[in-house]
Amino acid sequence: MDLLEYQAKQLFREVGIPTLPAQTIYEPGDLKQLQIPYPVVLKSQVRAGGRAKAGGIRFIGNTIDAIAAARTLFNLPIAGERPPVLMAEARYRADLELFVAIVFDYQTQRPALLGSVRGGTEVAPLLDNLQTVIVEDTFSAFYARELAVCMGLQGNSLQAVSEIVTKMYRLFWDRDLELIEINPLALNSETHQVMALDGKITVNNRAVPRHPELLDLEQIPLWEQVPMLGTQNRQGRVGLLCNNFALGLSLWDEVVAAGLLPAFCLILGQSAQGTKLTPEQTAQQIETCWKLGDTFPELQVWLLDIPGELVRQDAILSQIHRYLQRQVPKARLSEELQSRPTGTSSPRQRNRVSAIPKPIQPIVVNLDREPKGMESSVPGRLAIMSSLGQAITSVLALTTSETQTTSESLK
Repeated sequence: MDLLEYQAKQLFREVGIPTLPAQTIYEPGDLKQLQIPYPVVLKSQVRAGGRAKAGGIRFIGNTIDAIAAARTLFNLPIAGERPPVLMAEARYRADLELFVAIVFDYQTQRPALLGSVRGGTEVAPLLDNLQTVIVEDTFSAFYARELAVCMGLQGNSLQAVSEIVTKMYRLFWDRDLELIEINPLALNSETHQVMALDGKITVNNRAVPRHPELLDLEQIPLWEQVPMLGTQNRQGRVGLLCNNFALGLSLWDEVVAAGLLPAFCLILGQSAQGTKLTPEQTAQQIETCWKLGDTFPELQVWLLDIPGELVRQDAILSQIHRYLQRQVPKARLSEELQSRPTGTSSPRQRNRVSAIPKPIQPIVVNLDREPKGMESSVPGRLAIMSSLGQAITSVLALTTSETQTTSESLK
């Protein structure tokens, strides 16, 4: 499991690795409430490397330029990945940029400390100056000092970098990491202070069950929890759900050809990392989809196309049934829980709901079989069709007029 930079820096702060003041940005308008004084660095939060060379890092001096840059970054794919969030960070003057990392060396079956005095975006000089120290026994600060000496550091700079590497190893060991990297680690030659300007963390997937707190990191976007096909449209009126990417492409084309405007297409039954989910996990995944739908103000109707495994279909239909049978209509999630909330909110605030109610959107489902026991479970809220053409016709009727009642549309 690869963490985004802002998530990695949350863990850095837990062990005392210094980081700059930063704020997550979920939409360009969030920059109007930026709490960090300009100038700032605006960074695209993607897992791919080479962000700077791809244009994913911008140096900004004022709010107007920041909003314009944010709009560009949100629509800039880097290695095929679009950022679900940006990070605005204070600028820092670095006299020297270092590279330090800890990885698990599978050849020696031991952790390896890596360091270079030529950190930054240029790979060739970094590798030419790369030093390696294998942790042969129980880790101690000696290994961190040995790496700093091999890097050619002296005096206070040697001590400062050694302390950072020691803290990195503590995090590496306690959280069962496969990789922890800081590039660049900025060094001020006058004060001998160090600052983690970037960070990368890879967690061992098999160790995740031992560290559930990693799944609950502050501000993990909802988009990280459900795979999405293509892009999203904030003005879209139809939320699409299906159970594989190929079907999603076909469904999107059919909906657009009918004159409808999709907001997004979410893929059920698999995680964001591509692993297959159980029927129970798929049902839980739908709960996140409803939350995502709450963040789209123009969304009017859901269209589900879920042919295939009967057990998975039943699990999905049961979850829909529970959703529609709730006594209290779904409230509009607070600003903090929207897909791009302001970075100044706290995780606890994001779990609250505001007093402004949002009606439950009607749901149209296309199955490849006749369902049993669901047809009249929630009158006026659910329509189950046996063909995609019928389902799209029903959705089209629901979106033609905002004044038309749901009950009339689903008859």
